[in-house]
Amino acid sequence: MQSNDHFFPPNIHGEDLTVIQGVHFTPREIDAISCFIKVRGTSKISSLLSISPNTVIAHSRNIMLKLGCNSREGIIDFIEQSQTLPLIRMRYGNLVTYAAFEKCLKDISKVKKKTKQAYLILYGEKPPDKPILSEHLGNHLKQAGININIEEAENKTIDKLKSGKTVVLLLGEGDREKIPKELHVFDFIDASDHQAYYFLVFEILKKLLHPINLTPYLQNFHHQYMDMTKASVNERLPLHRIKTKKRAFYKKIQSLQIKKWAFISAVFCAVLACYMFHIFKGNQKMSIAQGQEEKEEGSIRSDLPIPISSVLLERSEEITQIDEKLKDPKGIQTIALVGPGGLGKTILSRQYAHHQKAKVIWELNAETPETLKSSFEDLATALAQTEKDQKFLIGLLEIRDARTREKKLIRCVKQHLKLHAHWLLIFDNVESFQDIQNYFPQDVATWGQGRILLTTRNSNIQNNKYVKDILHLKELNPTQKLALFTKIITQGNSKPLVNTQENETKQFLEKIPSYPLDISMAAYYIKTTNISYDLFLQEVSKNNKLFTNIQEKILKEAGDYIKTRYGIITLSLQHLIDSHKEFSNLLLFMCLLDSQHIPRSLLGSYQRDIQLVDAFIFDLKKYSLVTNDSLPSLPPSLPLNITFSMHRSTQEIGLAYLTKVLKLEKNSPILQGIAKNFEAYVTDFIEKEDLSKLRLLISHCETFLSHKHLLTKGTRDSISSALGGVYLSLGNYEKTKELLEKELLVVRNALSRARALSYLGSAYGDLGDYGKAQHVLEQSLFMYQKHFPENYTGMARTLAYLGNVHRDLGNYEKARDLLEQSVALYEKHPSLNHIGNA
Repeated sequence: MQSNDHFFPPNIHGEDLTVIQGVHFTPREIDAISCFIKVRGTSKISSLLSISPNTVIAHSRNIMLKLGCNSREGIIDFIEQSQTLPLIRMRYGNLVTYAAFEKCLKDISKVKKKTKQAYLILYGEKPPDKPILSEHLGNHLKQAGININIEEAENKTIDKLKSGKTVVLLLGEGDREKIPKELHVFDFIDASDHQAYYFLVFEILKKLLHPINLTPYLQNFHHQYMDMTKASVNERLPLHRIKTKKRAFYKKIQSLQIKKWAFISAVFCAVLACYMFHIFKGNQKMSIAQGQEEKEEGSIRSDLPIPISSVLLERSEEITQIDEKLKDPKGIQTIALVGPGGLGKTILSRQYAHHQKAKVIWELNAETPETLKSSFEDLATALAQTEKDQKFLIGLLEIRDARTREKKLIRCVKQHLKLHAHWLLIFDNVESFQDIQNYFPQDVATWGQGRILLTTRNSNIQNNKYVKDILHLKELNPTQKLALFTKIITQGNSKPLVNTQENETKQFLEKIPSYPLDISMAAYYIKTTNISYDLFLQEVSKNNKLFTNIQEKILKEAGDYIKTRYGIITLSLQHLIDSHKEFSNLLLFMCLLDSQHIPRSLLGSYQRDIQLVDAFIFDLKKYSLVTNDSLPSLPPSLPLNITFSMHRSTQEIGLAYLTKVLKLEKNSPILQGIAKNFEAYVTDFIEKEDLSKLRLLISHCETFLSHKHLLTKGTRDSISSALGGVYLSLGNYEKTKELLEKELLVVRNALSRARALSYLGSAYGDLGDYGKAQHVLEQSLFMYQKHFPENYTGMARTLAYLGNVHRDLGNYEKARDLLEQSVALYEKHPSLNHIGNA
C-alpha cells in the first residue's frame, strides 16, 4: 500500500504549499488557489469544496489581502511566478478526483440493501499511517452506507466475527502466507494489489455488498480518475519531492511509473509547447488589446472578461450611444442597459469599460444580495492600497454586526472613490433597484464624480428617479446574426463560407431567435457536434432536457456563460409563478395566444382582480418577458399601452414549461376555464361590433386553435365558431363560409353548432345564396328556441339575420315579423347590445 501522499489525495504536498514565496496560506486557501488557477467560478468552487459561495469569496478576499492584489488574475500571476504551479495543479486534480469518489460512494449508498454489522480486520505489520488509514476507511465505508467496525486481528474472536459480514485486509507484502488458519474462512484483500486508495475502498465494498453489482458506478469513477491522471501527465513532480516507501515492492512500482511517465511527459511537453506558441500568436489580440488604450499605470480594475476578437460581436453603435449618454464629466451619470436575458448586456458593458481610461473601473455582481455584498467588499479591498488602509479594512470586516459593518464599509468605499474622479461602476444583473440602493452612488458630494452602468432585465427601472438614461437593447439584425455565427463557426478555420453555405446559413438563422446567446449557442453546438441545421432545429423544437444539458456544457466550455436562454426564461417563469399562485393561469392564457398585441383587457376579463393583473404585468416586465407595444405597431384606432407583446421564442418556451409543470392534458380544468373565458370575450366584441378589437382578435383565435394537442373537440368547436363570427363581422364572408362549413361537419356541441349555423347563414345571405341562408338560419333558430331559450343574444341575432334574408327574398311580411321579434328581445333585455337593436 502506498504512502499517505498518494493514498489520501486531498492532503497531497500540504507541507510544500504552506508557505509560497514567504506568504503563509491555510490548506483551504491552497484549495481555493488551485481552483483559481483552473479559472473556476465561485459556484463551481463552492460545489467542489463543499463550502458556501460566501466562504469562497472570503477566501479569495483574504488571499488578495495577503498578496496585495485586487483580482483573481493577480493571484494566478503570483502562483505562475513561483515554483509551485505543478503542485497547485496536482492539488486541483486530486480535489476533483476526491469529489467524484465521494459522489460514487453516495450513489452506492442509495442502491445497497439493508446489511447487518460488517467487520474489517486489519492484519499484518503496523505501518506508521495505520491510524489514518483506519479513520479514512471508516468514514468512507460509512458514506457508502456500510455499518462497519474496523479492528486489528488479535482483538477479535472468530465466533464474534461470524455474526456479520467480514473482510480481512492484508497490510503488508507477504502477509498472505502468514494468515492464521482460523481467518481462512473469510474473504481477504491484499492492499499491495492496489496502487490507489480509491480502488482499495471499492474492492472492500465489492466484498461487503456482494452480490450487488457495483460495476456501473466503479467504471464511471475509473474513467474520471484516468482522465484526471492523463491531464496531470506533465505535472509529475521531481523524484526528490515524492515520499517513497521503504519496501522494495513499492520502489519497483514507482520506478516503473517514472520511466513510463518520463517518456510520455517528454512527448507531451514538446507538443504542448508548440500548441501554446500557436495559441499565443493567434490570441494576442485579446479583448483588452483590441486596438484599445493601455490601462493607466496603477489602475484599480476588476476582472472584465469578454470573448476574444475572433468570436466577439462588434457593437460599436451601442457603445457610442452609451458614451454619448455618459459623456458629461460633472456629477454622477447613470445609464441602464435593459433587455431580456441573452441579449449580451453584460458583455456590452464590459466592452464599454475596456475602452475607458478611468483609474477605478469595477464590476459589482448584483444577482443576489450575497454576491453584491461580496463584490462591494472586493472593491473595498482593491481600494485599500496602503498598509494602513488594509489593516483598517481587516478590522472593519471583522465587525460582527452586519448593519454596522455594511455602513462602515460603504463609508470607506465612498472616501476612497472620491479620491479617484471619473470612476466607473458596473452594477451587473440588477433585479430591482431596491436591491442595490444602499450601495448605489447618488450624492456627488460624498461619492465624487463618476459614471454608473446598470444591466438589468427589469424594464420597470426606467421609472426610477436615480437612473437618468435607459438604453433598450435590440435584437440582432440579419447582418449581425450572420457575422456572429460565421465568426464562431470559422474560428480556427482559414476557409470562409462559400455562397451556397452562406445562403443556407441565412435561411437557418431566420429560424433562430435574434439574441446573441441563441446565435452563439447554435454555432458552438453545430461546430462541436457536426449536427445539420435541420436536426438542430428539430432538437430545439422538442425542448429535450438532455439537449439542454448538452447546450449548457458546451456554453461552459466556450466561456463563463453557463445558462441557455431556455434556462434563463424558465428560471424567470419559476420565480413568477412562485410569487403568486394565480400567475400560472394568466401566463398560460398568454402563451396560448398570438405573442404579439395581447389585449390587457383579455387578462382582465379572465382575472377580475385588477390589482392582481397589474402586479402580474409588473413582474412580466421585471423579467423582460413582455414589452409595451409602440404606437406605430398598433392599429390606429387603439390607444397606446392597451396591448403588450412577448418574443415568440419566449412564448414557445413558456408554453412547453407550463405544460410540464402544470401537467396539462386536454381535459384540464384550467384549459377549459381559459377557453370558456376567451370565447365569451370574443363573442362580446362580436355583439358590440367593435371592429378595431375584432381585427386584433383574429390572430389570437387562430393561434389558440393551433394548439390541437391541448384542446378538446368541444373547445375547438366553440373557438372556431367564435372565429367565424369575427370573420363575418369584418365582412370576410368567404372565409366565414370556408371555416364554418368545415367545422359544421364535426361540431357536436349544441350551443357551438347553433352559433356557427347563425354566422354561416348570415354569410350565405351576404354572398347572395339566400336559399342556403334561410335553411341554416332556421336550423339555428330552432336549436336556440328548443335548447337555449334564455340565450337571448343568440336568438335575437339569428332572428335579425333571418329577417334580413326574407327581406332580400321579397317576403316582406315574414321579414317584418322576424325583425319585430328580434327588436322585442332587445327591448325586453336592455343589457343586450344596443347596436343590434338599432
